[in-house]
Amino acid sequence: MNVVRATTRPGSILRLLIFAVLVGSPCFAQEKVRFPIGESSKTLSYGPLWIASKMGFFEREGLDVPIITMRGSPLTIQALTADSIFVANATVDTLIGAYERGADLTMIGGLINGLGLSMIGGKPYKTYADLRGTTIGTQTLTSGTGFALRLVHTRPMLIFVAPRSGRKR
Repeated sequence: MNVVRATTRPGSILRLLIFAVLVGSPCFAQEKVRFPIGESSKTLSYGPLWIASKMGFFEREGLDVPIITMRGSPLTIQALTADSIFVANATVDTLIGAYERGADLTMIGGLINGLGLSMIGGKPYKTYADLRGTTIGTQTLTSGTGFALRLVHTRPMLIFVAPRSGRKR
């Protein structure tokens, strides 16, 4: 009967330790995946995106997510089709228009369910009819705000009622 005596050599422990450190080191050196996201404007409707960024949700998932604010949906969609950003938060009408012109895009979801725009005016303006003949500013005429202004323009005296509070806007 053969008896094997278990002995531990200091050299073998040192080699095992060095091997473990060298193999495990690349795990700590992994870089975050860069995933740029474009938004068409800084509005309340993109709030969830900024909250996720500020609360560290992207970082927790190992993502480096720069949020790039652009001037309007057309520029955001253009950046998406040029592969400058990986996700675009833009208005649906701009996306549909780009798709109809041959852009290889797919809409996968949205941040809000409805038109996320508000019209804000000075104290003399109580209704949309009061705005007739005045100058109205918008970010672009080819996306969400332009669409909303055209809609208001075709329906005189249109008043929106906020569903939760019941107060007129």
